Parts: sequence; structure tokens; C-alpha cells
Amino acid sequence: SNYRLPKYLTKAPNLLFQNLRLQLKHKLNKRKQQKFIHSRLQLLDQQQRLDIHRNLWQSYLTLGSEQQIWHKQVYKRAKTNEHESCQQFVQHRLIELHQQYDQCTTALITQSQLCPPKLLPLNILDHNLKEFVQLQQKYLSNKINSRLTRYKNIIHEKELFQTLSNYHPTVDQENTIDQLVQLKQKQLKVFEEFLQLETRVSIQFLPEDFDNLEYFIAPDLYSPLIQDSKAIEFQQQRYKIIQEAKRIWLNIHVDVYEMKYKEYEHRYQQDLKRFEFNSSNNLQQNETSLFNCFLVYIDHRIYRLKQEIYYEKLPVYRRKLLHHRRHLKSTKKKLVTIFPTIIVDFIHHPFIA
Repeated sequence: SNYRLPKYLTKAPNLLFQNLRLQLKHKLNKRKQQKFIHSRLQLLDQQQRLDIHRNLWQSYLTLGSEQQIWHKQVYKRAKTNEHESCQQFVQHRLIELHQQYDQCTTALITQSQLCPPKLLPLNILDHNLKEFVQLQQKYLSNKINSRLTRYKNIIHEKELFQTLSNYHPTVDQENTIDQLVQLKQKQLKVFEEFLQLETRVSIQFLPEDFDNLEYFIAPDLYSPLIQDSKAIEFQQQRYKIIQEAKRIWLNIHVDVYEMKYKEYEHRYQQDLKRFEFNSSNNLQQNETSLFNCFLVYIDHRIYRLKQEIYYEKLPVYRRKLLHHRRHLKSTKKKLVTIFPTIIVDFIHHPFIA
């Protein structure tokens, strides 16, 4: 098992036991009691995490075996797209998780024999500690549930596409459907790139062309030898020019993304109207048209892909940016930011003689 202690068990022990005293309604002043509680918390935390992942991988096995579509995590870790190999990999992973869970349960039983006297009865203690652990793991639980939901959305998208195919569209209709899907795909790419720019702005790490802009419009060719009021005024003017230019450049970037997004939407709506007219004769017994079926499919697909951008792609992109920014921070000269900056004039400061 690659279990690592979570942050709440490794940082600020005083704060941890302060919260535990409230949870357990017990003083926990003795060192022996604190040591036992901390060890038991580690085991309960590990057990709960294993249980969460057991349920996740059991869902992978159930859904993947039925639908023959596996979660991308399975394809990546199994290093194959072959159905039976993926199924065997998930089954093996489940066996590992069950074994680790049983080992953790055994360790809890063994450790319970070391329970200090004058502590709460073990069943009450474990109940309260499990509640505390579940509260701390709320984020993990929500993250896993969200991942499972996105996996189910992929499966549902396949089902909707199969329903669409059951209408037996003509070759022209198939081509139109493909064109509409591609237009939405390109539009979502623009949307993703805009969110990436938004992420860069939020962490104050703009694209490199913004840095080049700074060097181009106001190169630092001259620095006064005497730092008097004129020198400070010169530096402040240079700073303001660069800052305003960067803000204008950023607004231009945003406007370009907006125009691209609207352009794809306009083309999509035009093609969609033609498709509606051409598919009006494809009616099933329940009077649901090929066109309406396509709308259900494309709406679900767009929703799924947006969720993928928000919860999978952007967090990875942000982490990479932060890592890159930390790497450059020690070597790169501090540049002008687009954010408002407080400037204190120490030469004319009223509290300086």
C-alpha cells in the first residue's frame, strides 16, 4: 500500500487534538491517550480511504463489464485498450484493495488491545473517530463521486449515440452530424483556451508574449543614478505605461476568444437549421425526430466535455503552471503585473523627516 498520511494528521497537532476534544467530548490531556488516538486515526483514515477506492473500482468493474467501456484510468494503468485485459486488471486491483482493507482491519483489532484506561469505551470512541475521519475526507469522497459521474456520462453518451444511429441517417445526414459535432468541438477548444488564459491571470503568470511586450514598449534603457523625485516619477510612469499596455493586450486576447466562440456558434446554428429541415421526415413511432435525438446527444456531449475541462484538464494545467512559475521565480526578473499595485513614495512620505 502507498498510503501517505493526510495533512490533517501531519500538521498542527495542537489544533488536531483541540478538534478531537470537541468531537469526543473528552480532555485527552495524557500523552499515552493522544498517542493511541493518533495511531488509531491513521488506521481508520487508511481503512476509510481503502473503502472509498474499493467502491470506486467495484463500480469500474460493474460498468466496464456491462458496457465494455472502461474508465480512462483503467486504460492508462492497464496499458491496453483490450476489454478482457482491462477487466482482469480491475479484478486484480480489487483483490489488492480487499487484502489491504482486511490488513487494516486486523491492525485495528490488534491496536484496540492497547487502549488506555479511562478513555471512552472502544465502540463509542471508534464511532466518533470515524465521523471525524469522514468529515476530513469529504473532499476526497466528493472528488471520487465526481470522477464516477463523469465516467457514467461517457457511457450514457455512447448510449445516446447508439440511439441516434438507430434512425439510420442518410450519408448526407451523417456528414452533417459529423460537421456539427466538429464545430462544437472547435468551439469548446476555444472555450478551454480562454479558461487557460483566465487561470494564468488568476495566478499572475501571463503568457510569454506579454513579457515580450514589456521589453518592447518600454525597455529599461536608463536608470537614474540619483533616486530623487524625478527618478521615481520616471519609474512610475514607465510602470503605468507597461501595465496599461498589458491590460489592453489582455482585453484584445479576450475579445478574440469571444469572437471565435461566437463565430463557431453562428456557423453551428446555420448548419443546425439546415439539418432540422433535412431530417424532418425521419420520424419513429414515438414521433421523436432524428433532429431532436441529435439535440439530446449533443447537449449531453457538450456538458460532459465541459465537466472534463473544469475537473480534469484545468486542475492539471494549473498545477503545471504553478510548478513552472516556481522554477522561473528564482531566475526571472520581476515583471509588471496587470493587477492594481500600491506605490508608496518614500521621498515625500508625510511621516518621513
